[in-house]
Amino acid sequence: MTDTTTTIHLSGWAQYPAADTNLVMPATVRMLAESLARTAGPCIARGMGRSYGDASLAAHTFGMTRLDHLLDFDRERGVLHASAGITLAAILALIVPHGWFLAALPGTGQVSLGGAIAADVHGKNHHHSGSFSSHLDSIEVMTAAGSIVSCTRDTDAELFHATAGGMGLTGIIVSARLRLFPISSSFIEHRVVPTSGLAATLDLLVQYDDVTYVVAWIDINRHGADVLSYSETLEAVSFTSVSTETLRGLGYWLFYIRDPTGFATSASADYLESGRIIAIGFLLLMCCVAGIALTRWSQRRYAALLVLVGIVLAVGV
Repeated sequence: MTDTTTTIHLSGWAQYPAADTNLVMPATVRMLAESLARTAGPCIARGMGRSYGDASLAAHTFGMTRLDHLLDFDRERGVLHASAGITLAAILALIVPHGWFLAALPGTGQVSLGGAIAADVHGKNHHHSGSFSSHLDSIEVMTAAGSIVSCTRDTDAELFHATAGGMGLTGIIVSARLRLFPISSSFIEHRVVPTSGLAATLDLLVQYDDVTYVVAWIDINRHGADVLSYSETLEAVSFTSVSTETLRGLGYWLFYIRDPTGFATSASADYLESGRIIAIGFLLLMCCVAGIALTRWSQRRYAALLVLVGIVLAVGV
């Protein structure tokens, strides 16, 4: 088995800046060490390329995605040992069925384990669980000399803390051992709380400090976009353009109750939870139907058209 070497134009997640680089894709740790020994000049390790800016750009790049091996998984203690190139999504696919979860998870699973450590990523539970490095037992780092150092908080602690969040500048992360978080279900309870502005949002963040997952999202879209449609939070706090959402009105309960993302818009919560508003919406709809039934046949199509236009204006398209 040989490594794969090519000259390629690479960029980060934002697509800027971009640069030509000599990309090496080692399949084993030995190949990585051999490639490193042959490399002269600036080099960097690269995982899934999800970092912004030029974090994983250099004259020579070591692509780590072929080093995606699971090395050990203690299902009883919830401790996992894996190579740096494995993605967090792949780890989740393995551990969730056994009742474990990553204690710190960023907004995407398409991040490599090594990249998560190098950026010391965090999730929506940062205020409780800290960042990714808070749950690491050890990191195996390949130094510039090609040797591998296993560092922990007690052994080579300076290298351990410099590597976590060090953006790959202390060496190449080869593998890591991390502690997992026990779960009883893969489902979560998700609530959306609308607020009236930034100050009120900050107050609610303090109020919900004891909740495991919290995220605030400021919506500056005057059209009232579904700002939290795909939130992974347990409690979510957002500011939504309530005035524009209100114009979409009383049809939420009828049309959006089967929409897995539409009713996550915070301004729609009242239309889904208030029995009085639901009753009013139902009554208005029945009045429209009765109006069509009582209208002369020659005028019925115009009445039906008006009802259709009213529904579109109330619910949106």
